[in-house]
Amino acid sequence: MMSLLLLVPLASCALSMDGLTSRSVDLGRGQPMTVIVPEENDDAENLEIAAILGVDTDVVKAQRAALSSVDNAEGQKLWPSSIALARMLTKSSTLSVRDLDVIEIGSGLGVAGVAAALAGARSVLLTDFQPRSLELAEATAKANAVADVVRTHLLDWTAPGDLSALGTFDVVLGSDVLYDQELTRALVPNVIAPLLLSPSRDRSRPESRALLVDPPLRPSRAMLPELCAGCGLYWGGELPVAEAEEPDTVAINILRA
Repeated sequence: MMSLLLLVPLASCALSMDGLTSRSVDLGRGQPMTVIVPEENDDAENLEIAAILGVDTDVVKAQRAALSSVDNAEGQKLWPSSIALARMLTKSSTLSVRDLDVIEIGSGLGVAGVAAALAGARSVLLTDFQPRSLELAEATAKANAVADVVRTHLLDWTAPGDLSALGTFDVVLGSDVLYDQELTRALVPNVIAPLLLSPSRDRSRPESRALLVDPPLRPSRAMLPELCAGCGLYWGGELPVAEAEEPDTVAINILRA
């Protein structure tokens, strides 16, 4: 029996401000953050698509789930790792980013990068390979009154181009970026290492580092020591994140130049 493939219109169109809503994230110590996210009405959309195609809504749901990786709308959702990293940046004195230049890789909604701006970062560059995600991140920066220090840039880890053109950075942030082993093999040598080891970086600045927060069960984590050693980085080990709502669900890896 041939399987039915539905051509479902997903979120590939230009961002409509009418299709947005805001959510409040508690960063701790009474500090809220407003995050701009797409409005979701999956049930209504599924019913409409099912009626057009003359199929059951369960078929539509299954096909949309199968096609979600193509649209990559996962980057346009709030994830525990990004919230935990945001709280670390605004609460931890040992991971302070005040007066530092910060870049977030795979920024999605830009939660961690905007939190860095709220924590006093001198500049923040949000990067992602999805234009829609960056539009949402820009909206989040504006909603939190930090748009003056936040900018965005499209970045593909497999073909990053000349990263020196982006400037130099003291801190690289990433949350939920170790989800795929092949992409992790590209991310560390192609992106993180050139950013941390940039010869243009002012050596009088604080030591550069990357803070990667991900669920602890992802197999890509085990690749970090070898990948770091292969490109001249120091892997500082893995620690639980106390700022997570459930500390055992996310862990932080610190990479240094």
